[in-house]
Order: sequence, then structure tokens, then C-alpha cells
Amino acid sequence: MIEPFWLPGCQGALYALHYPPATGTPRAAVLCVSPFAEEMNKARRMQALQARQLAAAGFGVLIADPYGTGDSAGEFEAARWDDWRADLLTQVCWLHDRGYGTVLPWGVRLGALLAMELAVELAAPRLLLWQPVSDGSQYLRQFLRLRLAAERLKGSSETLDGLQTLLAAGQSVEVAGYMLHPQLAAALAQARLQRPMAGMRVDWFELASDPARSLAPLSTRLVADWRQHGVAVEAQRVHGDPFWTTQDISCAPALLAATVAALSGGA
Repeated sequence: MIEPFWLPGCQGALYALHYPPATGTPRAAVLCVSPFAEEMNKARRMQALQARQLAAAGFGVLIADPYGTGDSAGEFEAARWDDWRADLLTQVCWLHDRGYGTVLPWGVRLGALLAMELAVELAAPRLLLWQPVSDGSQYLRQFLRLRLAAERLKGSSETLDGLQTLLAAGQSVEVAGYMLHPQLAAALAQARLQRPMAGMRVDWFELASDPARSLAPLSTRLVADWRQHGVAVEAQRVHGDPFWTTQDISCAPALLAATVAALSGGA
């Protein structure tokens, strides 16, 4: 049975969902780190479906809306990267208090950057990544382009450089209904997917219409570098649509099955 509850965060209450393991002693706890802005809303169904399947396989799962998003306290403009990271540590403590000896971070899209930071800080034995964003500055530019596209329809001549200048001057910028604070933008611009510690197991999943194709070039380079430094990376592409960007809420069953198979086989 799903357990909804409010978890005290460093700036305000976080709305959280705990999926306890179906039977017996939990194999481990999986802590979900959700995507950014509208991608989080598009990913909710996939995260919930995956959490149910992992719980049925004997894992506990915790999913909390980051501060300033979803049903958690605060407005998006008040969200800060460091607060999100601190709240993840609070979630880890909650899981430990519930008897979970091992916590495995699970990063979805931009959440992969925070999940990696958490995994390194915890010296976690394992990390799960779904279509990870590796470069926060590139992601920020793509996010800002959403505003440019909308404004051009109104005849605006705004530019990417102009938006970045506003942020650098300390002014918040609204993008697709989300008020982006300059401090959060600055943290995104500096975020990179850091190399895990040697010995960590990383399960890296990407979606594609043709799973036989290799990983994206940047992903391929990162995976090769990590392996050379002693990280056990299992990277695979599975069939499915990019659910975090589709117009309608979509599902990628192959990704759900592959994730359960990976964790169940080596938990």
C-alpha cells in the first residue's frame, strides 16, 4: 500500500510517497530524484509505475516533490539547488530510520545530476540513471529556448544572450510558466554529471525508437571514461518514446521491465 506523507524539508514540507516492499525484508530502498519543471509532471506516471514494480520485486521506493514544485511547499521561484540536495539527505535519513540499510539513488533526466552528487556523498554501492542530463549549462540553454519560442509567436525579438544577461543581473525569468530564480539558474549552469567512485555500479538507461543503435555520443564518451576509472557501468538503450517531452502522458514499458530486471539481478 502506498504511504503518502509530509516530510519536513530545510525550507518547508515535502509531499512524499513511500512504496514499501510487497513482502519480506526489503532488498534496498530506491530514492527517486525527479526531473526539472514540466518534465517532472510528464514523468510522474512512469515514476509511479516503476515504483510499484520495484516494490513488488522487494524494494522500498521513496518519491518526494522537491521544494517549490508539485504538492510540496513553496513557489518554484524559491527553489534552490542546495536546498534540493539537502532535502535529499533528509529523505535518506528517513529511509534509514524506516530500517532500510542501503539507499540507491535513482536520477531521472536532470535529477541524475543531483542523484550522482548524492551517490558520491553517500558512497552508495549503486546508482540508477534514466536518460541522464550530463551538462547543466546546456540543459539551461534548452530550457530558456522554450521562452524564446513562445515569445517569437508574439513578435518578440528576445535572445538567449539577453535572457542570460537578465539572470546574471539578478532578475528572475519566467519560462513556460516557471519563474526561474538567478541563483537556481547559476547552479544549473555549473552542474555537471561527475564521475562516480571506482567500484560503484551504475545502471544507465536511454530510450530510443531503435534500441539497436548505440548510446548518444556524449553518453558513450562518459561511459567509456567511467569504465576506465573502475566504475561498473551497465548502459543500455531500450525501446520507448521520450515520455518527459511527449505532448500526452506516455509510458515506456520496456524501460520499466529493464529497470526491474537490472536491479533484481544484482541488488
